[in-house]
Amino acid sequence: MKNSEDSEPRVRLKKFRERVHSSQRDLAKVFSVAPGAIAMWESGQREMPGPAVALLERLEAEFGGLNDSSLDASLTDSHLSEKFTELLLVNTGLPNANPSGIPEPKNQKTKIRSAIRELVENYLSRIPGTRQIQVALIERAFDTVANAKGLPLKIIQLASFIDFGLSHSTRQTLIEVQSSLAPLPARKVREVFQEEFGRAPEDVFAHWNPRPVAMASIGQVHEAWLHSGERVAVKVQYPNIYRSIVLQTQLFKTLSQLMALVRTDYADTLQNFTKKLREECDYSVEADNHAKFYRAFHGDADIVIPRVYTDYSTPRIFTTEYIEGKGFHEFLRTSTQEERDRAGLLIHRFHYEATMLHGILQADPHPGNYIFVGGKIAFIDFGRIVGFEPQNLDKTKKFYKAIQANDPLATRAAMVESNYVRNWNRFDFEEFWTVLTTQMHYELSDKPVKFSQDYVRRIWKLANSFRHRSQLTMNSEFFWPVFASANLWSVLADLEAEAHWRSNVVRALDLK
Repeated sequence: MKNSEDSEPRVRLKKFRERVHSSQRDLAKVFSVAPGAIAMWESGQREMPGPAVALLERLEAEFGGLNDSSLDASLTDSHLSEKFTELLLVNTGLPNANPSGIPEPKNQKTKIRSAIRELVENYLSRIPGTRQIQVALIERAFDTVANAKGLPLKIIQLASFIDFGLSHSTRQTLIEVQSSLAPLPARKVREVFQEEFGRAPEDVFAHWNPRPVAMASIGQVHEAWLHSGERVAVKVQYPNIYRSIVLQTQLFKTLSQLMALVRTDYADTLQNFTKKLREECDYSVEADNHAKFYRAFHGDADIVIPRVYTDYSTPRIFTTEYIEGKGFHEFLRTSTQEERDRAGLLIHRFHYEATMLHGILQADPHPGNYIFVGGKIAFIDFGRIVGFEPQNLDKTKKFYKAIQANDPLATRAAMVESNYVRNWNRFDFEEFWTVLTTQMHYELSDKPVKFSQDYVRRIWKLANSFRHRSQLTMNSEFFWPVFASANLWSVLADLEAEAHWRSNVVRALDLK
């Protein structure tokens, strides 16, 4: 008969730690607590809280249990230790976060922490007596964000160019965090190729550039040439990234629960976001997504979608035509205002037509997904898209057509039909209509409208001031178009683009 003491969390915790040869300090990193907490839990001086017990259960499941008979028999003690080390690295920023081993300058760490604090505080309402606790908890979740890939980097990425509630210095610091990522070592890249193709990259391609040309949240991009002569861009997924995102998602569930106490729509946003990020880990899905956009815009005079090379793509390696051109920030530095105005109108047309004409939305709002080639723009990275079923697309069009017709009653009816609001008894539609039409002024106006940082900051502030945002359901058909619009505002503001935006809307919605 099993001793009841063996089932106590403190006993199980110690047994698990000893079995995987972990120190209390390392285990504390996985639980996101101080090392002393592990010691107090194991000694019984302090009871393990519910979330910590739940995490222990997940760890036990991951490693096959605690009894020698049930613990993964294929793993020796050394293998268990290696497996736990892998888990530790994944949970605290992923391997290769700082391969040089050289500590970051103290002032850089301080700068990053200050930026993270502002980011966190910008999203929290001022609830007396709880704010300090909220900030402390979320700061712990972001403690290693400067070197983390996956979910934390995505959130930093978004905040750096979308959140106009942040100061300019903070946004610049968050951009620096993204550009300072350490690349995956060449041997790790070869391991991925061996697992996917059974060959090294140098054997798969006629020529392979081992130095990545771009870094992303779940993979890095290399330049290569096919044996038939084509120049290609090869995206290689970071090892264990899916597992890390699963673990990060568990961590951010705690954040989501905390956010739900403050604002229900924040929790919905995080849920939408993490679900799509996990889908992005399968590059075969991205290949299918990419093909949809290629078919939709193939032959367009101004919009370029790179060709996909399916024979050189797998769920963890994705190969497309290499597009030579200027990145977003280089384009900003070297273009005329007339060129930026035209680029802004073209980017707006791409997003609007993709959704309204083809029922597909590129939902990864990042300026790095645009390459400027002369007067054309190449759109890349379709890992995260939203596809609209015909009936849902019809409802979405009905909603936007009602707004264009300046018909609040029809807009409200379209929102009811699409279930955009949780509880109409707690929703002030008149206030919402004012916010909505003010935000969409640029698409409603028959005259050119100029975007600027101040313009976007005003409409961003107006959106955040709406009292009943928590009543918006934030389902996929509503959330992602709104999310993409926020991206569009940011891009157009950086371009300082001025154009007759409504002309794109009239064409896409077939308005008379």
